[in-house]
Amino acid sequence: MSLLNLMHRTLTFTPRGWSRPAALAWQWAPLVLWMLLIFTLSHQPKLNLPDAGSWDFLVKKGGHFAGYALLWLLTWRAGFRPWAAFALSVAFGLSDELHQVTIPGRTGRPLDVFIDAAGALTALRLAARLPRPR
Repeated sequence: MSLLNLMHRTLTFTPRGWSRPAALAWQWAPLVLWMLLIFTLSHQPKLNLPDAGSWDFLVKKGGHFAGYALLWLLTWRAGFRPWAAFALSVAFGLSDELHQVTIPGRTGRPLDVFIDAAGALTALRLAARLPRPR
């Protein structure tokens, strides 16, 4: 089974016989929890992340890229159309950087918004090969 097929099966899995509220929670909870995690990490006055030496920039920006690719996937899984999921992901990335400006020791960087958007766009392009989840 290819990685794309596995992704598709995971994204479209819905337990049978669940009540509507339970099914909606199954659909939306991962997205909301992921957004809360991003917000919580951004709200820390100064993240004491380990220094990866010469790889530090790549590791931290790779985290932004992967985190927002996952945000796009979870937004799409929640039922948004692909480009709406992209717009929401980028808007959340922008709001996250603006939020960081208000936190002591943190800064908001336009580069991070660009990397967040690149992660979401990459997920969109990869998922374009899959049937839309229900």
